[in-house]
Amino acid sequence: MEINPIKLTDVDFIKKLADESFGANYITTSDILSHLDSSDKFGFCLFDKQEFIGFLFLKTYSNDTIQNYFLTQKEWSKNYFNSTKTIAVITQIALTKKYRQQKLSTLLLHSSIEFIKTTCDTIISICWIKKESNNMKFLLLNNGFKNIKTLPNYWLHDSIEKGYCCEICGTPPCQCGAEVFELKSPSII
Repeated sequence: MEINPIKLTDVDFIKKLADESFGANYITTSDILSHLDSSDKFGFCLFDKQEFIGFLFLKTYSNDTIQNYFLTQKEWSKNYFNSTKTIAVITQIALTKKYRQQKLSTLLLHSSIEFIKTTCDTIISICWIKKESNNMKFLLLNNGFKNIKTLPNYWLHDSIEKGYCCEICGTPPCQCGAEVFELKSPSII
């Protein structure tokens, strides 16, 4: 297994997997391309030999800008992180179906934490609340993250504005909720 920063040749693989995992056009090609040469966005791809397995996206924020990441509860996020200097956000992680349930998401998560841990005070992830098994939630909990907030109807207005289709709800608007998970002091992992 090999984990590498994303390259231009990875974009089509990421887009296809993102559409299957999160819903059509939730992540656009432009979103993916923005991770290529950014100083605050990072993307990693997991490969088995030449076969694309999955990806993980990270973005860093300061305590002055973290509320810009949140779709709702912006005031809460600004207040909660007011004494935190730099926050890394795991924005998305996805694996192809063939490679799920093999602890490869843990490998991808640990690699990204190793990469970012010296430049941030805390790492967060907003996790989709699903009725069926929620692998992302278990991945975060099993790796030291704590649930700090529940956000009902998290993507409602965003899905209407951008017109993307939720993988669970279908056509807009998305009525799914989200949970915020946090890993404080990631340098100790």
